[in-house]
Amino acid sequence: MKKPIQRIYLIIFLYCLAANFAHPVTPSFIKQLGLHDYMFGLAFGMMALANFIFSPFWGKMSERFGPGRVLSLALFGYACMQLAFGSSTQEWQICAARFFGGFFISAISVSQIIYVMQNSDQPGHDLAVMNSNSTVVSQFGFLIGGFLGDLSVKWTFLIQAACLSGIGILGMFILKDVETREKKPFSVKEINPFADFISCRDLMTPYMTLFLAMTAMTGFGATAYEQCFNYYIKDVFGFPSSANGIVKAVIGFVCFALNTFVTLKIIRRGHIDRMINYFYAGMVAMLLGVVLIDVFIPFMAVNILFFGVNSIVSTILYNMIAVHGSERGAESAGLFNATRMLGSVAGSFTAGFIYTMGPKISFVVSAVVLSLALVLSLAHYIYGKKQKEV
Repeated sequence: MKKPIQRIYLIIFLYCLAANFAHPVTPSFIKQLGLHDYMFGLAFGMMALANFIFSPFWGKMSERFGPGRVLSLALFGYACMQLAFGSSTQEWQICAARFFGGFFISAISVSQIIYVMQNSDQPGHDLAVMNSNSTVVSQFGFLIGGFLGDLSVKWTFLIQAACLSGIGILGMFILKDVETREKKPFSVKEINPFADFISCRDLMTPYMTLFLAMTAMTGFGATAYEQCFNYYIKDVFGFPSSANGIVKAVIGFVCFALNTFVTLKIIRRGHIDRMINYFYAGMVAMLLGVVLIDVFIPFMAVNILFFGVNSIVSTILYNMIAVHGSERGAESAGLFNATRMLGSVAGSFTAGFIYTMGPKISFVVSAVVLSLALVLSLAHYIYGKKQKEV
């Protein structure tokens, strides 16, 4: 493995660990402030909305100034926004902090993909490995954050901000960018995210459109499910932050095992556009089980397995974008992340507002949306197969 890839792995793993410190304490934070239940979905939705809007913009900025530099500076910005989030006392303050946090998260999400594409001899494999391991590391970030939250919710945000800043400093020293293609000076007029989407319209072939559509539906269904689940076990079962973190750590082990022994083997063998359909079908079946099961242990077992299968699907999608975006990596990465976040926006808002109508309704919605993702995935596979035969 090349040294630049080892370095980006290190930065992203540390980032995924620290970025998840606040997630297990967010339900407790919302309840302490006496805010509406829908805030758990609204807060994450605001972050995802900014991530969606600015992803193509950060694709351009990463290509112009270098993804390593963009990523490192974005870590500082995200640290500041987490401090603002942890200091919020009203709903509008939380929404503003989450939105501007999403602005910087979009830079991190896009620049890491571009950095790998620019420095790797096998970008599809390396992106899949990075996403796979990051998924596992994120769960242990939940575990650490859960125990920190039991001690102090405020200190959790402070420690998180300090860690993110430290990772940003480390990134500035070890991430070296390759020579960028564009040298013309930056113009403030370029801060127009919608123009960035329009400029990428020639990338939207039918094959790419189907891929991005299934990516959006996956983000929608998975986010609606996860946001509801995190709040559900606090609201219904009364889990403390540490218990939430322990559950996520168990999920981390499951994700690690599945990605190590299943996902990477599938990627090496090929035919991932066919195999992903089986995992979509499995996710839909498990969600139906979540809706029907009320007994605690079977309920948690099915949920943990769902997280594991979802991590397989996520890793495969990262591998697929490396294939789709082989010629115009920066723009393709921006479109991929933007589309993924568009689904997350819809999923977050849906989970938050529907939860007030019934805790399990979001699980039903997730099952429906992931069924649509399965249909789109099948269409994507069939179309790609026909194109190869022509």
